[in-house]
Amino acid sequence: TEVVPMLQARLEKTRDLDLAVGCLLALGKIGEAPRALIREHELTSVESSIRPRLKHPNERVRDAAVIAMGLVGGPRSTALLTAVVDELDEAKKALGGGRIDQRTRAFATYALGLIGHHSRRPSERTFVVRHLLSVAEAHAKDTEISAAAIISLGWSPLPFERPSVDPETAPTGQEATIRRLLALYDSDATDLRARCQLPVAIARLVEARVGPDSSRAVDVLAIAVAREELRKEVLQRFTLALGERGGEKNALVREGVAQALGLITQPRSDGADRDATERLIRTAKNGQEREAGLAILALSRVASRGGLEKEGEAASIADDLTKTFAELASNGSASQRPWATLALGLFEHSRAAAGGAASLRNRAVLSRQLEKAVSPEGTGAAAIGLGLAGNDEAAPALTRGLVTGAFTVRGLFATALALLQSESAISSLRSVAANSLVAPTVLREASISLALLDDDELVELLVSKLARARFMPERLAALQGLAWCNDPSAVPALLFVMREDRIGKRKIDDTSRAFAAAALGAICSRRSLPWNAHLALDITWSASPPSLTDERDGGGVLDLF
Repeated sequence: TEVVPMLQARLEKTRDLDLAVGCLLALGKIGEAPRALIREHELTSVESSIRPRLKHPNERVRDAAVIAMGLVGGPRSTALLTAVVDELDEAKKALGGGRIDQRTRAFATYALGLIGHHSRRPSERTFVVRHLLSVAEAHAKDTEISAAAIISLGWSPLPFERPSVDPETAPTGQEATIRRLLALYDSDATDLRARCQLPVAIARLVEARVGPDSSRAVDVLAIAVAREELRKEVLQRFTLALGERGGEKNALVREGVAQALGLITQPRSDGADRDATERLIRTAKNGQEREAGLAILALSRVASRGGLEKEGEAASIADDLTKTFAELASNGSASQRPWATLALGLFEHSRAAAGGAASLRNRAVLSRQLEKAVSPEGTGAAAIGLGLAGNDEAAPALTRGLVTGAFTVRGLFATALALLQSESAISSLRSVAANSLVAPTVLREASISLALLDDDELVELLVSKLARARFMPERLAALQGLAWCNDPSAVPALLFVMREDRIGKRKIDDTSRAFAAAALGAICSRRSLPWNAHLALDITWSASPPSLTDERDGGGVLDLF
């Protein structure tokens, strides 16, 4: 009843573009209040504050409003976003008339995907999936819209339905989605960047577990059999694709294929899983730099699925793979070592999370890599690897890296200490967060790390930093820290920045208010992770479209906070 009205009031009055974007996204992240609360306090609905900004003359503000509509969700948002994607007359009217540009339509596609991803209504998710499939097919040659639809589909699974006994009957549900995406993958007409995102989207849907409509044992068994047959079919196709050589285009597609295999390959010593594992190993050792690294990380996922077994084929495969990682980390090429170091850390983290015992051998390899590393990539990989592995004995070395290491990797040392849950590093992390000259990326990681360590002095430290700030960069850094700490006790200070004209004798500018609005949205959000975090997982970054991420031209959906 206080945060939303403040954001709405600032949005109504401001002409500052950054503040408008910050308020729109914050309102979207917070979402609608229950209808009873809106009536009781005579509040203005969030949607009614967002919708008029679809007509804003600035593209950044319009696109932020589109994303905010997707975050709020609901039938009205779904209908409007569908119309925007299809460039229908009603959407043109809602956006002020005229042609709807490609970027806005791509943002609307991602926004529609947000609704499909979060919706708990099967009919709504089914509608979104069917429409996104049609969009991906109709715009197969268009990088922005097709890639947005494909990435979104990977996060909007449907139930896997029992297959028909009639082989002529077309598949339905999840299988239908997967087969239509496979057809896009096979088509030469599909845009390269969009095609690069298809393997992971397909693999994610193959592995998705959405309950079937029927609970009959015979149906559940038939579905399990059909799902496994489809998994093996996809596995075989992608294993062959990873072996296809020649040309830069194939190399980009193979990056997506390697990641997809990591999602669906099981640690088995026969059949399609064995072939996929062997192909990943060959790629890890002999592939081009980036595909080789992604193959190494894919193998760490395969190994993690067998890491809990004490004996048997899965345990044997996991042990062999971790030996491969250790060998590559110690004696591989300069480009292989950081990836293999991360793979070891990821394997140890997965095993520990599932209750398995730590490997002293793997921890020793990670410690040696931190000592030997000479490149920022090697140092950062070793630090994160040690944090993932939960090696408490590495805390002193990681703390030294936080304080004296190269500025480009200090943030990674902070993250590693948080992964370790190292309370002994809190004082050093506080010093970093309090430093007025610290780089924004380092402040971000230090603030998040202190929050993960449950530091009860973090908000007070950042509020003091905000009050003492003499220049805008210092003030913005403190506001970003408050956003990243995600602590409700920071809300009063952020509301002060939104409401007042001055902090002491210093005027509060609209850029600072934009950061405060973003922080309020992050803290008051209904979700524990940033709204766009899932969209970044397993992306083929070498072929990412500008509407996903782009430092220029207003940024993509991953660049919005």
